[in-house]
Amino acid sequence: MVRDVDNKFRIRIILPNREHLVVSCRNSSRVEDIFHEACEILDISDRELFGISVSSEESYLFLDPGEKLSKIDFELLTLTERPRWPCGGLRRSLLHSFRSYPNPKPQPAIKSDEPVVYFRVRFYVPIHCLRDQSTKFAYYSQLRTNVLEYNLFCPVELYVQLAALGLQADTGNAPNICMRSIKQGNESLPVYFNVSAYYPPKILAEVDLSELVRMTMKWHLALHNMVPQVAIFWYIRIASKKNSNFNMHLYNLPRLRQPRFAVWLGVTPDGLLIHQQEKDEWIRPTVPIRWSQVHHFEYKNRSLFVFLQNNQGVRHFPLRHSITASHLFSLISSMHFFQATAELCAPHAAGLLDKIENGTYEERFL
Repeated sequence: MVRDVDNKFRIRIILPNREHLVVSCRNSSRVEDIFHEACEILDISDRELFGISVSSEESYLFLDPGEKLSKIDFELLTLTERPRWPCGGLRRSLLHSFRSYPNPKPQPAIKSDEPVVYFRVRFYVPIHCLRDQSTKFAYYSQLRTNVLEYNLFCPVELYVQLAALGLQADTGNAPNICMRSIKQGNESLPVYFNVSAYYPPKILAEVDLSELVRMTMKWHLALHNMVPQVAIFWYIRIASKKNSNFNMHLYNLPRLRQPRFAVWLGVTPDGLLIHQQEKDEWIRPTVPIRWSQVHHFEYKNRSLFVFLQNNQGVRHFPLRHSITASHLFSLISSMHFFQATAELCAPHAAGLLDKIENGTYEERFL
């Protein structure tokens, strides 16, 4: 790490909305110090849901809060030079709203002398466990990134629905030119937002851009005057449903003797979810393992073992690196315990969600 004349070094933190924060650290600085500094900037009170991580070949590895930053071998932990989500933030101030955008351009890689870490959701939870607006915004920003990054198989209409909610949360009402274009039946519609900030690359490759803009515009117009807090609530709610579950960690597992498809392991509020991916295709969920089915976890060398209840067997998940196996074991064990607590968090609120869905919003939105 490069140090200044005062023997300090800098750490670059990528926030959930993909903005960058550079902090100055001393030899005595610990992971928890930069974590709390980021929480103060984001005004987050529910800090137990988040953590500081590094990007590795298989996913993100969360750092021990008590570990000294000066003692961390970041090159060893990252295990790869492949950057994740280096672009600017998602907020309106960093988006050129109402400007015409051509086909999206690839985003530049991070060029930095500082070690790069990521402030991310560590424990994914049901929406009724999110209490304050700042926490919900950070959580929403994380799901926005997951939608762009995970390549999960979902109907195009669902991606459009999420994009419209994201636009309403970030930019407010659609500009007047959109309403005029729809009423006049114009074949050529203005591309009034950065499509690559709201749609994953595979959607942009498979769906005609003009049709995608038209669908997004109609959904966005239907959300007229919806306040950002409500749009954020519904984004989280919809992005956490079983048929569109971006509310999880996703780990890429090495290919075994069957090279026809890749295997991904999702870590969700409900348990583990195994995914498959054909070559260059969408990632599809296959087999769930609920937390209630799990007796305990173990890891050895480069493998994670999931022991099921009542001697129902052992699931073996090989990984590429022993470091990943140990970090994944720690994360899953903590999340297994955390979810037992989360289920007790505001249980009455969970019962209200179905009632909310029958309200004015659903009638307008659908």
